[in-house]
Amino acid sequence: MTQFTLVDGGVLSTAVHVTTCLGVPLTLNLADALRESARESPDKAAVIAGNQSLAYAELVAMVQQLAGGLARLGLHRGQHIAILLPNVPQFTLCYYAAHLLGCPVVPDV
Repeated sequence: MTQFTLVDGGVLSTAVHVTTCLGVPLTLNLADALRESARESPDKAAVIAGNQSLAYAELVAMVQQLAGGLARLGLHRGQHIAILLPNVPQFTLCYYAAHLLGCPVVPDV
């Protein structure tokens, strides 16, 4: 188990890795994959929009902050979320925050 510490001090636990037949860890959750990328390459650009970029470490910090805020508003594991944003960096933050909380993102139709 890995524990995600939210900004408000709450802790969200989730199962993290299983191992494939080749001994390679297989990530089970997009939030886990993001944290792993931030651990391996914290300064590498994760989001690029125009002439601005956001490093993995910065992205993880912002996602955790947003997830903490959503949790304080009462959002919890299993609740469905629709993200009604165009293709902007904020969509990425919302998407990963939803996964961190264990909330499925439903497509907007």
